Amino acid sequence: MEGSNLLRFVRPLIAVMIALTAGLWVISKINFSQVVERLNQVPELTFAVGFLCYCLFVGTKAWRFRAILGVDRSVLALMPIFSIHTFFSNVLPFRSADLSYLYLLNKRESVSGSVGLASLIIASVIDLVLMLVLLAVAGLYSGMAGLSYALLFYLPTLTVLALILSLFVFSQLANDSYRSLCLFGQLQSRLTHLSSIQYLVGATGERSKIENQNQILKLWHQLLIKVVSIFIDLWRALTAPGLRQRQGPIWILSTLSLAVRFGFQIYLIQKMESQLSAASVLFALSFTNLFNLLPIQSVGNLGTIEAPFAWALTKCGVSLEVALATGLSLHLVILCYASLIGLFGFLSHNRLK
Repeated sequence: MEGSNLLRFVRPLIAVMIALTAGLWVISKINFSQVVERLNQVPELTFAVGFLCYCLFVGTKAWRFRAILGVDRSVLALMPIFSIHTFFSNVLPFRSADLSYLYLLNKRESVSGSVGLASLIIASVIDLVLMLVLLAVAGLYSGMAGLSYALLFYLPTLTVLALILSLFVFSQLANDSYRSLCLFGQLQSRLTHLSSIQYLVGATGERSKIENQNQILKLWHQLLIKVVSIFIDLWRALTAPGLRQRQGPIWILSTLSLAVRFGFQIYLIQKMESQLSAASVLFALSFTNLFNLLPIQSVGNLGTIEAPFAWALTKCGVSLEVALATGLSLHLVILCYASLIGLFGFLSHNRLK
């Protein structure tokens, strides 16, 4: 018990330390005059086109989750949810923005938390597979001669194959989801039975102490019952037959959303720093987004975006100064875009569905 409590304390502490270290490192290394210079040399029309592409990205994101959730709603009706979620994703630390997604999905569309959580899990797994593929492909064409092929190709490829295999095994288990639910139900019934039993019996003089211990055990079993109930709901959401039937459109829309997302970012970066190749930028973006699937983001993602982005670009032969200035410039532009799209989401939130 003490070990688990220590682990629950250490995990967020490690995340905070990583976020603080990355932020302080970027602040100490960045040349802010270069950031201003890069932003000034980008035409206003480019920023406008970039914002339209960002809106398109949020739209494809809503379309993608509409397919995952299987809700009978238009993409436009779902836009406020994903506009607000996108805004919070860019400003809140440690992936806590996902809580806004679950809350709004339940409030506006009456989708349960377990179904919303299942959609986030599915989306994260698909993103992981797609970005590992992009990382491997872009790495081979980005001039990274200093890194071994084990890192550039074999490791990502084997990881992708392992993920595909795990998805195949998971789909086979899903075909027998009724049996799995029966097992969960039997466990829940036994825990319910245990929670109603008088656990400890003692002498009259120890009755008060025994009753307190019984109450603690009863509360513990009630908590276990609640956890098992959550797992049952989550399992039902992940193994829904309709979800398996929508796998093709889900993967297509996920690929489209990622293409729009990375496409407009490459467009903006090359307007800021024309000497950077598309392959090296794609490698840096893939690595950065892969890194940020972990719950280690700082407030505003400061540092946790620029540090992995700069590291990846330096491995492609770009100087650290240029890589950091480019990364921060892009980050500031996206924060502006996210603020505008978030404003739209908040203004639309109170309208009738």
